[in-house]
Amino acid sequence: MGREAVTTLVLGRAKYHGKALLETEEVLFRGASALPGAERASFAFRVGDMEDLCVRAGKLRFTDRKTGKRASIALGEQAEAWRERLTSPPSLLAKLGVAKVPSPKVLVVGRPEEGFEEDLRKAGAITPRSGPVDFVFAFARTPGECEAGLGARARLAPAAGLWIVYPKGKKELAERDVLAAGRAAGLTDNKVARFSETHTALRFVIPKRERPG
Repeated sequence: MGREAVTTLVLGRAKYHGKALLETEEVLFRGASALPGAERASFAFRVGDMEDLCVRAGKLRFTDRKTGKRASIALGEQAEAWRERLTSPPSLLAKLGVAKVPSPKVLVVGRPEEGFEEDLRKAGAITPRSGPVDFVFAFARTPGECEAGLGARARLAPAAGLWIVYPKGKKELAERDVLAAGRAAGLTDNKVARFSETHTALRFVIPKRERPG
């Protein structure tokens, strides 16, 4: 299923030409008004704000709860697939890759959000005391806790992922701090995911050139 589309957004009486991007729980749009000389505009439509979401004539249609305006995004044959993705989003463990690995070996560092370890157990995760693991989930609120989490690099299997989970919108540990720390540790960042309403997860991996074989 395509996650990007060069398309037209109609929002209320305004029309915009640009690119739509399908995320797990929202649709992002970047474009410019059809009016001559109009400045570029950007919109983020979260699933919880998309009322009466439906597909008609190849267009994803909904009411934007924040503004009360009707909206439509022309997607052609992809419209129904986008609607299904928005109304049936993948689980958190699916987004993090855990659900794809049978009996995944997992290491949790720091203080996880409530219920996360229980979800891992239900997914059949194994938490070995030593040896390589498929996933590291390091929960950090400060630069020091972030560095402590990155110290678990030594436990990573060659193709494993180390996720730093940190609070959104906090000056104590911003995304740039997490990125800088991970790169300083010799890791490569390759994915970001919405962990919860309050936390973001950023994944680091061992560079391919440094993996055995």
